[in-house]
Amino acid sequence: MKNGIILLGSSNSSGYTYQLSKLIADKFDYPIVDLKQYKILPFDYQFENQEDDFIKVFDEVLKYDHIVIATPVYWYSMSGIMKTFFDRLTDGLIIHKDKGRLLRGKTMSVISTGTDEKVVDYFFKPFKSSADYLGMRFKWCVYVSSKNGIKLTEEDIKDLK
Repeated sequence: MKNGIILLGSSNSSGYTYQLSKLIADKFDYPIVDLKQYKILPFDYQFENQEDDFIKVFDEVLKYDHIVIATPVYWYSMSGIMKTFFDRLTDGLIIHKDKGRLLRGKTMSVISTGTDEKVVDYFFKPFKSSADYLGMRFKWCVYVSSKNGIKLTEEDIKDLK
């Protein structure tokens, strides 16, 4: 099993959240998977969306022990593309149970950027609750204000493990 992967869910593949992701990726030698490069359809109760790229991306993510979720803060929540990915995890609980069960025992962290000086206190709750529900352990979260550009250095993330 490989160590970790960063799942980037942003409308801007080279924006501030990517820049933060790149710092983390370089520190840990993690690959970055950009969800914007894939066609992932919304959750569908009839599961008529199985020809999209969700399972391809999910299979790649499952190869790693640590999953770092990277999303900007959009309207006090995760990005739409990341929310769609999280909604599709339901596929792994209903029709791809063998894959969904592989999340148990893995770890999750979250990195995010936004224009506010501080992130709203409830922003990380859906990630922590999802990790708990899926049998994962939540490790850490990082928020960086991008109001004046990303001003994060290696020193700022040295304690992440």
